[in-house]
Amino acid sequence: TNTPISNYAGPFPPLPTNTTFLPQGGITGFNGLIGATTNGVWQLRIVHNNGGLSTVNGTLNNWCLNFQDLSNATYQWSPNQNISCVACDSPTVSPSTNTTYTVIATNLFGCSDTSTVDVVIDSTGAYRTREELQKHMDSGAKRVLVSKPPINDIDRIVIQGINQNEIQADDKIISTTSSTTQVLALMMKILDDNFGIERAMMTTVHAYTSDQPLADAVRSDLRRSRSAVENIIPNETWAPDYVAQLMPQFEGKISGIAMNVPVANGSCIDLTTEMTKMPTIEDVNQSFQKSSTSDLAGLVRYTEDPIVSSDAIGGGETMLFDSKATMIASEKLLKTVAWFDNGWGFASRILELAESYTQLERA
Repeated sequence: TNTPISNYAGPFPPLPTNTTFLPQGGITGFNGLIGATTNGVWQLRIVHNNGGLSTVNGTLNNWCLNFQDLSNATYQWSPNQNISCVACDSPTVSPSTNTTYTVIATNLFGCSDTSTVDVVIDSTGAYRTREELQKHMDSGAKRVLVSKPPINDIDRIVIQGINQNEIQADDKIISTTSSTTQVLALMMKILDDNFGIERAMMTTVHAYTSDQPLADAVRSDLRRSRSAVENIIPNETWAPDYVAQLMPQFEGKISGIAMNVPVANGSCIDLTTEMTKMPTIEDVNQSFQKSSTSDLAGLVRYTEDPIVSSDAIGGGETMLFDSKATMIASEKLLKTVAWFDNGWGFASRILELAESYTQLERA
Protein backbone atom coordinates (compact mmCIF):
# COMPACT_ATOMS: atom_id res chain seq x y z
CA THR A 1 0.00 0.00 0.00
CA ASN A 2 2.99 2.38 0.10
CA THR A 3 3.19 3.11 -3.60
CA PRO A 4 5.43 5.87 -5.04
CA ILE A 5 3.19 7.98 -7.24
CA SER A 6 5.55 10.42 -8.86
CA ASN A 7 8.61 12.58 -8.58
CA TYR A 8 7.09 14.91 -11.14
CA ALA A 9 7.55 18.66 -10.61
CA GLY A 10 5.02 20.04 -13.09
CA PRO A 11 3.31 21.30 -15.06
CA PHE A 12 0.03 19.96 -13.68
CA PRO A 13 -2.63 18.76 -14.58
CA PRO A 14 -2.71 15.93 -15.34
CA LEU A 15 -0.12 13.34 -14.40
CA PRO A 16 -1.46 9.84 -14.97
CA THR A 17 0.37 6.74 -13.79
CA ASN A 18 -0.97 3.26 -13.19
CA THR A 19 -0.78 1.12 -10.11
CA THR A 20 -2.34 -2.19 -9.13
CA PHE A 21 -4.22 -3.08 -5.95
CA LEU A 22 -3.98 -6.73 -4.92
CA PRO A 23 -7.07 -8.46 -3.45
CA GLN A 24 -5.53 -9.31 -0.08
CA GLY A 25 -8.45 -8.78 2.28
CA GLY A 26 -8.99 -5.14 1.47
CA ILE A 27 -7.16 -1.88 2.01
CA THR A 28 -8.11 0.78 4.53
CA GLY A 29 -7.17 4.08 2.96
CA PHE A 30 -4.08 4.41 0.81
CA ASN A 31 -0.69 5.92 1.45
CA GLY A 32 0.83 7.65 -1.57
CA LEU A 33 4.32 9.11 -1.89
CA ILE A 34 4.73 12.24 -4.00
CA GLY A 35 7.80 14.39 -4.45
CA ALA A 36 7.18 17.71 -6.14
CA THR A 37 9.30 20.85 -6.23
CA THR A 38 6.44 23.17 -7.23
CA ASN A 39 4.73 24.81 -4.25
CA GLY A 40 0.96 24.75 -3.90
CA VAL A 41 -2.06 22.80 -2.79
CA TRP A 42 -2.38 19.52 -4.62
CA GLN A 43 -5.25 17.17 -5.26
CA LEU A 44 -4.48 13.51 -5.90
CA ARG A 45 -7.20 11.24 -7.29
CA ILE A 46 -7.32 7.52 -7.89
CA VAL A 47 -9.72 6.96 -10.77
CA HIS A 48 -11.20 3.50 -11.08
CA ASN A 49 -10.48 2.11 -14.57
CA ASN A 50 -11.88 -1.41 -14.92
CA GLY A 51 -14.29 -2.35 -12.15
CA GLY A 52 -13.98 -4.59 -9.13
CA LEU A 53 -14.00 -1.88 -6.41
CA SER A 54 -16.40 -2.09 -3.47
CA THR A 55 -16.68 -0.33 -0.13
CA VAL A 56 -18.66 -0.67 3.07
CA ASN A 57 -20.86 2.22 1.95
CA GLY A 58 -21.34 1.61 -1.75
CA THR A 59 -19.30 1.95 -4.92
CA LEU A 60 -16.45 4.42 -4.68
CA ASN A 61 -15.39 5.90 -8.01
CA ASN A 62 -12.72 8.32 -6.81
CA TRP A 63 -10.33 8.72 -3.92
CA CYS A 64 -8.75 12.08 -3.45
CA LEU A 65 -6.75 14.22 -1.05
CA ASN A 66 -5.84 17.87 -0.64
CA PHE A 67 -2.58 18.73 1.06
CA GLN A 68 0.13 21.35 1.27
CA ASP A 69 2.96 20.20 -0.95
CA LEU A 70 6.10 18.99 0.82
CA SER A 71 8.70 17.06 -1.12
CA ASN A 72 8.77 13.31 -0.47
CA ALA A 73 6.06 13.40 2.18
CA THR A 74 3.55 10.58 2.72
CA TYR A 75 -0.13 11.39 3.20
CA GLN A 76 -3.25 9.40 3.97
CA TRP A 77 -5.74 9.42 1.13
CA SER A 78 -9.39 10.05 1.93
CA PRO A 79 -12.38 8.94 -0.16
CA ASN A 80 -14.68 11.54 -1.63
CA GLN A 81 -16.90 11.73 -4.69
CA ASN A 82 -16.28 15.46 -5.18
CA ILE A 83 -13.40 17.13 -6.94
CA SER A 84 -13.14 19.57 -4.03
CA CYS A 85 -12.09 16.70 -1.78
CA VAL A 86 -13.38 17.28 1.71
CA ALA A 87 -11.69 14.85 4.08
CA CYS A 88 -13.85 12.03 5.44
CA ASP A 89 -13.41 8.61 6.97
CA SER A 90 -11.70 5.93 4.92
CA PRO A 91 -13.82 2.82 4.27
CA THR A 92 -12.35 -0.60 3.71
CA VAL A 93 -11.72 -1.09 0.00
CA SER A 94 -11.89 -4.66 -1.27
CA PRO A 95 -10.95 -5.14 -4.94
CA SER A 96 -12.39 -8.43 -6.14
CA THR A 97 -9.67 -8.87 -8.78
CA ASN A 98 -6.34 -7.28 -9.64
CA THR A 99 -7.58 -3.85 -10.67
CA THR A 100 -5.83 -0.95 -12.38
CA TYR A 101 -6.37 2.67 -11.30
CA THR A 102 -5.12 5.96 -12.70
CA VAL A 103 -3.45 8.42 -10.36
CA ILE A 104 -3.94 12.10 -11.33
CA ALA A 105 -2.16 14.98 -9.60
CA THR A 106 -3.57 18.52 -9.91
CA ASN A 107 -2.35 21.80 -8.44
CA LEU A 108 -5.45 23.39 -6.88
CA PHE A 109 -4.07 26.64 -5.50
CA GLY A 110 -4.04 29.60 -7.86
CA CYS A 111 -3.36 28.21 -11.32
CA SER A 112 -2.29 24.76 -12.39
CA ASP A 113 1.07 26.06 -13.56
CA THR A 114 1.59 29.78 -12.96
CA SER A 115 5.10 30.06 -14.37
CA THR A 116 3.73 31.91 -17.43
CA VAL A 117 0.99 33.89 -15.63
CA ASP A 118 1.44 37.67 -15.54
CA VAL A 119 -1.40 38.48 -13.13
CA VAL A 120 -3.52 36.36 -10.80
CA ILE A 121 -6.83 38.02 -9.88
CA ASP A 122 -7.88 36.45 -6.60
CA SER A 123 -11.59 37.16 -6.22
CA THR A 124 -12.34 34.20 -3.96
CA GLY A 125 -12.62 36.41 -0.88
CA ALA A 126 -10.94 33.64 1.08
CA TYR A 127 -7.36 34.98 1.09
CA ARG A 128 -6.62 38.36 2.66
CA THR A 129 -3.17 38.05 4.22
CA ARG A 130 0.21 38.47 2.55
CA GLU A 131 1.18 34.95 3.55
CA GLU A 132 -1.87 33.42 1.85
CA LEU A 133 -1.54 35.50 -1.31
CA GLN A 134 2.20 34.88 -1.50
CA LYS A 135 1.44 31.27 -2.48
CA HIS A 136 0.36 32.51 -5.91
CA MET A 137 3.77 34.15 -6.26
CA ASP A 138 5.56 31.04 -5.00
CA SER A 139 3.82 29.05 -7.73
CA GLY A 140 5.29 31.38 -10.36
CA ALA A 141 2.77 34.23 -10.80
CA LYS A 142 4.36 37.62 -11.39
CA ARG A 143 1.68 39.71 -9.65
CA VAL A 144 -1.50 39.22 -7.59
CA LEU A 145 -4.55 41.50 -7.49
CA VAL A 146 -6.94 40.68 -4.65
CA SER A 147 -10.51 41.96 -4.70
CA LYS A 148 -10.88 42.44 -0.94
CA PRO A 149 -9.16 44.75 1.53
CA PRO A 150 -6.11 43.08 3.12
CA ILE A 151 -5.82 42.09 6.77
CA ASN A 152 -2.10 42.83 7.03
CA ASP A 153 0.51 44.76 5.05
CA ILE A 154 0.75 44.15 1.32
CA ASP A 155 2.58 46.11 -1.36
CA ARG A 156 -0.18 48.54 -2.27
CA ILE A 157 -3.88 49.35 -1.99
CA VAL A 158 -5.21 51.08 -5.12
CA ILE A 159 -8.46 52.88 -5.92
CA GLN A 160 -8.89 54.25 -9.44
CA GLY A 161 -9.43 57.99 -9.23
CA ILE A 162 -7.62 58.28 -5.90
CA ASN A 163 -4.08 56.92 -6.03
CA GLN A 164 -3.64 54.93 -9.25
CA ASN A 165 -0.80 57.24 -10.29
CA GLU A 166 1.31 56.00 -7.36
CA ILE A 167 1.68 52.40 -8.56
CA GLN A 168 5.20 51.02 -9.00
CA ALA A 169 6.56 48.20 -11.13
CA ASP A 170 7.83 46.40 -8.02
CA ASP A 171 4.30 46.17 -6.51
CA LYS A 172 3.57 42.44 -6.41
CA ILE A 173 0.56 41.94 -4.10
CA ILE A 174 -2.08 44.62 -4.57
CA SER A 175 -5.61 45.09 -3.20
CA THR A 176 -8.35 46.83 -5.16
CA THR A 177 -10.35 47.18 -1.88
CA SER A 178 -14.10 46.69 -2.50
CA SER A 179 -16.89 48.20 -4.55
CA THR A 180 -18.24 50.07 -1.50
CA THR A 181 -14.81 51.43 -0.56
CA GLN A 182 -14.21 52.73 -4.07
CA VAL A 183 -17.56 54.56 -4.20
CA LEU A 184 -17.08 56.10 -0.75
CA ALA A 185 -13.57 57.26 -1.62
CA LEU A 186 -14.74 59.06 -4.78
CA MET A 187 -17.66 60.73 -2.98
CA MET A 188 -15.37 61.96 -0.20
CA LYS A 189 -12.78 63.21 -2.70
CA ILE A 190 -15.25 65.28 -4.71
CA LEU A 191 -16.87 66.84 -1.66
CA ASP A 192 -13.59 67.52 0.12
CA ASP A 193 -11.86 68.98 -2.95
CA ASN A 194 -14.75 71.37 -3.56
CA PHE A 195 -16.05 72.30 -0.12
CA GLY A 196 -13.99 70.64 2.61
CA ILE A 197 -15.26 67.86 4.92
CA GLU A 198 -15.05 68.11 8.70
CA ARG A 199 -16.52 64.67 9.49
CA ALA A 200 -18.74 62.07 7.85
CA MET A 201 -21.07 59.15 8.53
CA MET A 202 -22.01 56.67 5.81
CA THR A 203 -24.51 53.86 5.34
CA THR A 204 -24.11 51.44 2.49
CA VAL A 205 -27.42 49.86 1.51
CA HIS A 206 -25.95 46.76 -0.07
CA ALA A 207 -27.26 43.81 -2.01
CA TYR A 208 -26.87 40.52 -0.20
CA THR A 209 -23.55 38.74 -0.70
CA SER A 210 -22.45 35.19 -1.45
CA ASP A 211 -21.49 34.42 2.14
CA GLN A 212 -25.02 35.08 3.46
CA PRO A 213 -27.44 32.15 3.86
CA LEU A 214 -30.73 32.20 1.96
CA ALA A 215 -32.47 30.58 4.93
CA ASP A 216 -31.89 31.18 8.63
CA ALA A 217 -28.85 29.25 9.82
CA VAL A 218 -26.77 28.77 12.96
CA ARG A 219 -23.61 30.89 12.92
CA SER A 220 -21.49 32.83 15.37
CA ASP A 221 -22.70 36.13 13.90
CA LEU A 222 -26.38 36.04 14.82
CA ARG A 223 -27.36 38.82 12.42
CA ARG A 224 -25.52 37.45 9.40
CA SER A 225 -26.93 34.01 10.13
CA ARG A 226 -30.42 35.22 9.19
CA SER A 227 -32.01 34.78 5.77
CA ALA A 228 -30.54 37.21 3.24
CA VAL A 229 -33.71 37.22 1.12
CA GLU A 230 -36.14 37.87 3.97
CA ASN A 231 -34.40 40.52 6.07
CA ILE A 232 -32.64 43.87 6.11
CA ILE A 233 -29.48 42.93 8.00
CA PRO A 234 -27.18 45.40 9.78
CA ASN A 235 -23.56 44.59 9.04
CA GLU A 236 -20.10 46.05 9.54
CA THR A 237 -18.23 47.69 6.67
CA TRP A 238 -14.49 48.10 6.18
CA ALA A 239 -14.94 51.02 3.77
CA PRO A 240 -14.40 53.98 6.16
CA ASP A 241 -11.20 52.48 7.59
CA TYR A 242 -9.62 51.93 4.19
CA VAL A 243 -10.69 55.32 2.87
CA ALA A 244 -8.98 56.91 5.91
CA GLN A 245 -5.90 54.80 5.24
CA LEU A 246 -5.62 56.04 1.65
CA MET A 247 -6.76 59.59 2.46
CA PRO A 248 -5.16 60.46 5.82
CA GLN A 249 -7.06 63.74 6.14
CA PHE A 250 -10.09 61.65 7.12
CA GLU A 251 -8.38 59.67 9.89
CA GLY A 252 -10.74 59.60 12.88
CA LYS A 253 -13.36 61.62 10.99
CA ILE A 254 -15.40 58.95 9.22
CA SER A 255 -17.41 55.93 10.28
CA GLY A 256 -20.25 53.86 8.91
CA ILE A 257 -22.44 50.79 8.79
CA ALA A 258 -23.79 48.45 6.11
CA MET A 259 -27.38 47.31 5.63
CA ASN A 260 -27.62 44.17 3.53
CA VAL A 261 -31.01 44.12 1.79
CA PRO A 262 -32.96 41.46 -0.15
CA VAL A 263 -31.82 42.36 -3.67
CA ALA A 264 -29.25 40.43 -5.69
CA ASN A 265 -27.52 43.49 -7.19
CA GLY A 266 -27.71 47.25 -7.13
CA SER A 267 -26.42 49.02 -4.01
CA CYS A 268 -26.01 52.58 -2.79
CA ILE A 269 -24.08 54.72 -0.33
CA ASP A 270 -25.96 57.26 1.77
CA LEU A 271 -23.31 59.73 2.95
CA THR A 272 -23.95 62.44 5.56
CA THR A 273 -21.21 65.06 5.94
CA GLU A 274 -20.48 68.12 8.01
CA MET A 275 -18.83 70.58 5.68
CA THR A 276 -16.17 73.22 6.26
CA LYS A 277 -18.24 75.48 4.04
CA MET A 278 -21.85 74.46 3.47
CA PRO A 279 -22.65 74.65 -0.25
CA THR A 280 -26.07 74.82 -1.87
CA ILE A 281 -27.70 71.71 -3.28
CA GLU A 282 -27.07 73.09 -6.75
CA ASP A 283 -23.37 73.58 -5.99
CA VAL A 284 -23.05 70.00 -4.75
CA ASN A 285 -24.76 68.53 -7.79
CA GLN A 286 -22.69 70.68 -10.11
CA SER A 287 -19.45 69.45 -8.50
CA PHE A 288 -20.37 65.82 -9.18
CA GLN A 289 -21.56 66.60 -12.70
CA LYS A 290 -18.28 68.38 -13.46
CA SER A 291 -16.22 65.46 -12.10
CA SER A 292 -18.18 63.03 -14.28
CA THR A 293 -17.02 64.84 -17.41
CA SER A 294 -13.47 65.78 -16.39
CA ASP A 295 -10.93 64.13 -14.07
CA LEU A 296 -13.24 61.29 -13.01
CA ALA A 297 -14.90 60.62 -16.36
CA GLY A 298 -15.60 56.90 -16.73
CA LEU A 299 -15.58 56.44 -12.96
CA VAL A 300 -18.44 58.79 -12.00
CA ARG A 301 -21.76 59.01 -13.83
CA TYR A 302 -24.26 61.76 -13.06
CA THR A 303 -28.02 61.61 -13.46
CA GLU A 304 -31.04 63.78 -12.81
CA ASP A 305 -33.44 60.90 -13.50
CA PRO A 306 -35.63 59.44 -10.70
CA ILE A 307 -33.64 56.19 -10.55
CA VAL A 308 -33.91 53.10 -8.34
CA SER A 309 -31.37 50.38 -7.51
CA SER A 310 -31.86 48.25 -10.63
CA ASP A 311 -31.01 51.23 -12.85
CA ALA A 312 -27.40 50.98 -11.67
CA ILE A 313 -27.02 47.35 -12.76
CA GLY A 314 -24.73 46.88 -15.73
CA GLY A 315 -23.04 50.24 -15.40
CA GLY A 316 -19.31 50.09 -15.99
CA GLU A 317 -18.61 53.18 -13.89
CA THR A 318 -17.63 53.02 -10.22
CA MET A 319 -20.62 55.10 -9.08
CA LEU A 320 -23.82 56.72 -10.34
CA PHE A 321 -24.54 59.99 -8.53
CA ASP A 322 -28.23 60.58 -7.74
CA SER A 323 -28.70 64.35 -7.90
CA LYS A 324 -32.37 64.15 -6.84
CA ALA A 325 -31.34 62.68 -3.46
CA THR A 326 -29.08 65.57 -2.40
CA MET A 327 -30.33 67.18 0.83
CA ILE A 328 -29.22 69.79 3.39
CA ALA A 329 -30.51 69.92 6.99
CA SER A 330 -30.40 73.16 9.02
CA GLU A 331 -27.41 74.38 7.02
CA LYS A 332 -25.35 71.92 9.08
CA LEU A 333 -25.54 68.49 7.45
CA LEU A 334 -25.27 67.47 3.80
CA LYS A 335 -26.65 64.18 2.48
CA THR A 336 -25.54 62.73 -0.86
CA VAL A 337 -26.41 59.38 -2.45
CA ALA A 338 -24.56 57.34 -5.07
CA TRP A 339 -25.65 54.03 -6.60
CA PHE A 340 -23.42 51.27 -7.93
CA ASP A 341 -23.44 47.84 -9.50
CA ASN A 342 -21.57 45.92 -6.84
CA GLY A 343 -19.98 43.59 -9.40
CA TRP A 344 -19.63 44.97 -12.92
CA GLY A 345 -18.12 48.38 -12.25
CA PHE A 346 -15.76 46.95 -9.65
CA ALA A 347 -14.62 44.20 -12.01
CA SER A 348 -13.92 46.84 -14.65
CA ARG A 349 -11.62 48.70 -12.23
CA ILE A 350 -9.68 45.50 -11.49
CA LEU A 351 -9.06 44.87 -15.20
CA GLU A 352 -8.02 48.49 -15.73
CA LEU A 353 -5.54 48.23 -12.89
CA ALA A 354 -4.07 45.03 -14.34
CA GLU A 355 -3.63 46.87 -17.66
CA SER A 356 -2.01 49.83 -15.88
CA TYR A 357 0.64 47.57 -14.38
CA THR A 358 1.25 45.97 -17.77
CA GLN A 359 1.78 49.38 -19.37
CA LEU A 360 4.06 50.42 -16.51
CA GLU A 361 6.30 47.43 -17.11
CA ARG A 362 6.42 48.09 -20.85
CA ALA A 363 7.38 51.74 -20.40
